[in-house]
Amino acid sequence: MRSRIPGGITLHDTVIRNGIVFDGTGAEGALAEVALDGGSITSVGEVPEPGRLEIDATGLAVAPGFVDIHSHSDLSLMWDPLGQSKLRQGVTTEVVGNCGLSPAPATVESREQMTEAFQYIWADVPWTWYSMGEYLDALQDSQPALNVAAQVGHSALRACVLGFEDRPADEAELRALCDLLRKSLDEGACGLSSGLIYAPSVYATEEEFHALGKVLAERGKYYSSHMRGEGATLMDSIDETVRVGEAAGVQVQIVHLKTAGKPNWGNAGRALEQIEAARDRGIDVGFDVYPYVAGSTHLSAMVSPWAHEGGTEALLKRLADPALRARLKDEQVNGYPEWQSYTGKGSWDPANIWVASVGSEANQGLLGRTLQDIADERGQDPRDAVYDLIVEEGNQLSGIAKLMCEEDVETILQHPLGSVGSDGLAICPKGVFGRSKPHPRWYGTFPRVLSRYVRERGVLTLPDAIRKMTSLPAAQAGLSGKGALKPGLDADVVVFDPKTVHDEATFEDPHRYASGIPWVIVNGAVAVREGEITGERNGRVLRG
Repeated sequence: MRSRIPGGITLHDTVIRNGIVFDGTGAEGALAEVALDGGSITSVGEVPEPGRLEIDATGLAVAPGFVDIHSHSDLSLMWDPLGQSKLRQGVTTEVVGNCGLSPAPATVESREQMTEAFQYIWADVPWTWYSMGEYLDALQDSQPALNVAAQVGHSALRACVLGFEDRPADEAELRALCDLLRKSLDEGACGLSSGLIYAPSVYATEEEFHALGKVLAERGKYYSSHMRGEGATLMDSIDETVRVGEAAGVQVQIVHLKTAGKPNWGNAGRALEQIEAARDRGIDVGFDVYPYVAGSTHLSAMVSPWAHEGGTEALLKRLADPALRARLKDEQVNGYPEWQSYTGKGSWDPANIWVASVGSEANQGLLGRTLQDIADERGQDPRDAVYDLIVEEGNQLSGIAKLMCEEDVETILQHPLGSVGSDGLAICPKGVFGRSKPHPRWYGTFPRVLSRYVRERGVLTLPDAIRKMTSLPAAQAGLSGKGALKPGLDADVVVFDPKTVHDEATFEDPHRYASGIPWVIVNGAVAVREGEITGERNGRVLRG
């Protein structure tokens, strides 16, 4: 809080001086001073009064704290509330509950299935809640160092109402889904996400999302979608997402937009034209992107949706059944009506897919090894090898796959409608996550944009890159008070060196914090001081 010292001089909590200030709107930076008081920005420009803390930002950029619109830190921030892999990137706000995967709402019956199936958000913490409101309370009780907004995952809704059944919802079930969505939004969820390659979200019809979209429109919230296909069916999947937005009159967000699989490389321009055409018709559609050519998810996502019906236990039984292997192996490559594996025809290259995490001690030696290498060692077809691994690990198995080309990544990243999202978790290199070899995006997404795509390749200007990491994602997720350096907004600030900021994490050595980011401030509290974590945990759960 601002106070007066003897002589009547105003004393600010914090003043940042001599830096080049970027307000987050895409405007060029300018030499200015920033004053912070009581968790808010109070002045940008000339600040003659002193601060209790004076930060000399000479030669540095001063920007709004970065907003990670695509995060899976739903549980990891309870396990490690400091969220260091994100905080050290300059991230001050995360949006969780992406890809249909949220830990709430849940029922007594669905919670066990969800903890087994939603391995992508897994962390070693007890699920003590059932409603979205109870989950958000538990998250706030953990005192995270970052701000967190949460979407409600469609898979969680479906698990509560239909379990893991592979069928359309009937009228009564559809009403129950809508009521549960409405309740979750009223308890603080900022939107609805779908994950249409993951069970049970994959079992829903488009009409189900039209109905859910109307609930979102009632509450002024948005719909984000991990679409049904990002390769051969990319254009059809964009059409489906757009139709949901059009039918319900609701904002839609395409998550981690990409052109996956070598046969589809070069289609980024077509995808963007399709999105632009929808906006020309008045449909509010945007997207996010991560700055890597490889993606990551749990490896059971390459298995046909029908095999997931009934949950993880049923999946493991089917995978262990020799009579089903031939069908599953064929469908993984060739697909079947309305489904195409992300490792489908033209994309199935086991030499470019490697193991990122396992649940057992016995298979720790497989981390970082390719499926081809593992299959050769076992004398198996690579598909048999991965199916056996899923069974051995009880579905606690994730991987990384090189699916995209650099040219498409750059084309998508340049587009003004696209914000930056990590698709990663906030973690540190210890405990359960330290026993994994995750995608480097968990540690490096935002500095990678600033170093590789701004400083080295010139794909983006610095002001536009900052806009894509601040005001744009804040607007897309409806986060008031975030994403800009303006008086009256929340005091979330990152100070970085444009000449040296760098992502240190690699695929071979991912547990490495970013460099060149000496100061990070969350709601007025210094979370990173001269490059070191302070231990301040001043984040807030942002209820919609």
